[in-house]
Amino acid sequence: MTEGGRLRGLDVVIRFTDLGHLPRLEQCVFALLGQVMEDGAGRSALIPMQIHVILPRFSFAEVQTVRSALQPLRGLSDAVSITLHNWDYPEPHDLRVPMLNLGLERVTGRYVACLEVGDLLRPDACMHLLTRLQESKAALALGTLAEQYVEWWGDVILPLPVADRRQQGDGPAAPAFLLDRTRVALPDLVFQVARPEAAIEVFLERMRERYSVDVECPPARLGFRQILRDR
Repeated sequence: MTEGGRLRGLDVVIRFTDLGHLPRLEQCVFALLGQVMEDGAGRSALIPMQIHVILPRFSFAEVQTVRSALQPLRGLSDAVSITLHNWDYPEPHDLRVPMLNLGLERVTGRYVACLEVGDLLRPDACMHLLTRLQESKAALALGTLAEQYVEWWGDVILPLPVADRRQQGDGPAAPAFLLDRTRVALPDLVFQVARPEAAIEVFLERMRERYSVDVECPPARLGFRQILRDR
C-alpha cells in the first residue's frame, strides 16, 4: 500500500455524460477528496490520487462548464488532481465502452478504480481495498455499493422519503473494485464492447476467470450508488 512512506499511484476513472447531472459529479468527486489513509505513525492523511473525468464528445463550451464546476474542488486537496478527457472522435456512436477504455489508457498509477456518476464512497473505501490487495496479492479487490434512492429538490439531490423508496440495502448492490495493474496482462486491461450496458460486470467476470480476485464474504459495503428519480 505504501512504498518509501508514499502511497503508490491510485487513479479513478469517472464517466460523465449529462451536464444536467453536474451536482452528482461534484458529489462523487467530493467524496473522493475525502479518502483517508494512515501513515507510518498512525496518523490520518488524505490519499493521493488522480481523478480522470471522461466526457463524451462535449463541445468546448460544455467542457469549460464541467471544468468551472469542478474548479472549487481542485483547491480542497493538494493530494488529488482532476483531469478532464473529452472523446473527440466522430465514431463510434455508442461511447459507453470507449469512454471506459479511454480512461484506462490515461491512467498512470498502479491501482485503478472505475466509478459512475452517483457513486459516493465512504472515507475509508479506497484504504480498505488497497489494504486487501496488499495482503492478498490479488489482481483485484471487490466490494459493493448499496443502492440509495434519491430525487431532485430544485438543484439539490436528496434521499427519497422512506415511504417512496425500497428499504436501504435490500435491493441489488452495485460492484465497487480496485485493480492492481501490475498483476494483469496488458491485453486484458480493456473493456469489451459486446455488452455496453454491462461493460463493468463483463470485465469483472473476466477478471474472476483469469486472475485472483479478493472478495470478502459478505462483500464489504463501501458506499452508495445513488439511483435518481427523474425530475
